[in-house]
Amino acid sequence: MADAIDALVRNCGYREIGLQAPDGDDYEPLMEIARAVRTKYPVGELTLFLPPIQIPHDGPPDRALASAEMAFRMGWSGLRYRWVLGRPAGEGDRQVDIVQLVALTQETGRRILGRRPKVRVEASYHRPRPQTLSERSATMLPVDELQKLQTDLRKGLRKLGAHLSAPDPQAAEVEAALAMGDRRVANVIFQAWRLGCTFDGWSQRFDSSRWDEAFRLAGVGPDFFIRRPRSDQETLPWSHIWSSGAGESTNPANDALPVACAEQPCPVCRYLEDSELPAPAHAEDDPAHPAPGAMADRC
Repeated sequence: MADAIDALVRNCGYREIGLQAPDGDDYEPLMEIARAVRTKYPVGELTLFLPPIQIPHDGPPDRALASAEMAFRMGWSGLRYRWVLGRPAGEGDRQVDIVQLVALTQETGRRILGRRPKVRVEASYHRPRPQTLSERSATMLPVDELQKLQTDLRKGLRKLGAHLSAPDPQAAEVEAALAMGDRRVANVIFQAWRLGCTFDGWSQRFDSSRWDEAFRLAGVGPDFFIRRPRSDQETLPWSHIWSSGAGESTNPANDALPVACAEQPCPVCRYLEDSELPAPAHAEDDPAHPAPGAMADRC
């Protein structure tokens, strides 16, 4: 990675490079890349942006603080943390912990840099997402509760001179409902357009009252899509779409054939098609005619 950055700088003239956040909260490999780049390109020659540090929701934030310390020792005077508000009971109500983490981060930075570092917390909201393992179980808190969580966290950070960036909970609710909704949300979007909703991705253009009216005219509400668990028997709107990162509904964990394969010729693995000419025992024997059920996880 460091060699690739070096090639970009030498051949393309780039003077600003942003690093992508790793999976999880282990930033040590990423900091090793940053250290290698900084060794060759001092601060004045190349601007290197670090990604936000993810604060784990199910354990102590020791790694997050250690990552911050590494960044300070390498010369960064500011950093960003990433946190998810509104997690289920027992996981999400940790605003005090975040404030304490920011306070410890500032003390660490002051000890290393000789001055208070700039710390920003970038918050998002816990919500169900299609084609994920939590697509059936995850639910989103009501808007008023999310707003209170955001307000309390903002107050705690303001006392430390830190900043909070968080989206509008009402806009996040609409986005989640549209993502988790079925074909009925098409009418919601149409009604919202008729009411004048355009460029709503811009906060200054978003009008929650128009979207509330659009849901009312369409005869459906966000709660049905984002504030109830879904049973294994419920067919999800995206169940027919296969994805390598799909949730359990689209990637069966058992070896049973999907219902569609058992009732009709499968358009993927041709199961039950030409019963007089059975498919080969192994898909690799004839890639054009996989064995029955060999593509079950993609059906």
